[in-house]
Amino acid sequence: MYNQNSETGNSKLHIMSLSKLKWSFILVFFFKYSYLPLAAQYGTFSPEDHNLSTFKDTISHWIPRSASFVKFGIDNLIELHFEPLRGKRVAVVCHTASRTRHQKETIRVLLESKEIIVVKAIIVSYDSLVSFGRGNTLDHGIPCTIVHSPSTLSSADFVGSEAVIVDLLDIGIHPSPSIGYLLTILNACAEISIPVYILDRPNPFDGLTIDGPIADMNPEIPIPYLHGMTIGELALMLNEEGLLSHNSLRSTALRCSLFVVKMRRWRRSMTWEDIGIPWSTPYLRIPTLSALRGMALLERIEKLDIVSVGIGTNFPYQLIGAPDFDEQLIKHLRQFLYLYGISSDRIEFVPEIGTFAGRLCRGLKLSFPSDLAMNYHSVGNLILIELVKFYAPLKTHLSKKKYHCSLLKGNQTMLVFPPEKYLLQIARENENFLKRRHRYLLYP
Repeated sequence: MYNQNSETGNSKLHIMSLSKLKWSFILVFFFKYSYLPLAAQYGTFSPEDHNLSTFKDTISHWIPRSASFVKFGIDNLIELHFEPLRGKRVAVVCHTASRTRHQKETIRVLLESKEIIVVKAIIVSYDSLVSFGRGNTLDHGIPCTIVHSPSTLSSADFVGSEAVIVDLLDIGIHPSPSIGYLLTILNACAEISIPVYILDRPNPFDGLTIDGPIADMNPEIPIPYLHGMTIGELALMLNEEGLLSHNSLRSTALRCSLFVVKMRRWRRSMTWEDIGIPWSTPYLRIPTLSALRGMALLERIEKLDIVSVGIGTNFPYQLIGAPDFDEQLIKHLRQFLYLYGISSDRIEFVPEIGTFAGRLCRGLKLSFPSDLAMNYHSVGNLILIELVKFYAPLKTHLSKKKYHCSLLKGNQTMLVFPPEKYLLQIARENENFLKRRHRYLLYP
């Protein structure tokens, strides 16, 4: 009896082990072939297939924000074993923030790859130090050019390559240097018929927030101050809407052979914190996400140069104050910010640069919750209106000096008619932009 029960028990144990192995195999198969989209044809994107929807876009809705496993374009390219570019001679355009989700520099990944041949690297430098190589070559002996302005790039920089790889982080604010570089690269490559591959990256705000007027500082790129698009989506819009330079022989705009290596499992509702990857930026003035959000909120006030926003301190774009800020103004401003979900604390600080360099300033230190959904440009204008009401130096300054709309789009307008009318004008412009951008969106 004992032996029979023991034998039966062993039999049950054996069946249970087989069952566990079967379910383990099913789970591994699902995770590998369904949960992780590996089809190479869905890893890249060209204008001809912009309406293509894939299973990975559907399954991304199942993934919790805390476990998003978002992969950048460079991560996607690595998993595809560089299939779209295998065996090609490529030029690479990147900067210090161009990294994989595991924080390995994109340029090093490409140099170490055996599937492609890097013939030249162009390192974009805004205001940060570049440490990829020595002199005019990288550590691997590859020619390297460090550029500080889009105007220094031309088609000659890409001659000799069969494709150009672009991996640039865009901060989500327009105008920005990365968009200027993007337009220049597309123009240069269109002139000499070299395809461009954009390694896509998230918009650090999210993919939904659209706010601010169509920027007229750079009329070549008619998009709002906050556009809610990735750099890959922006490239498609520039290329498809005839925003590249016009051919010297024809009146039509140039058009680049353009491909976007998409991200995986990024959704438009995601902020950078939802991605779960450390913030890396090529801008010294934007060392943190709070600084980036503060820039979107306070940049117009900064350009007036009457109130300090923390430039020259350890908290750029996270402070607001001046030597003559009184207690009543600080209290009112704090209450006003609280209405929009921005918490603040009283602070004294001494900027190292700017109008108040070396002087003690009194004001507030701002804190932005990661899940704060806010139209930063519009709220920033409302803050400016409050400052004009309660801070006499700013009101006097605005009444004496006229500002070009490209610097402070709407400030002059707000002095002409009520701000509510100005904000309504912004809303109309944004509504038209939403219709334009819809066909270029790559992610749900």
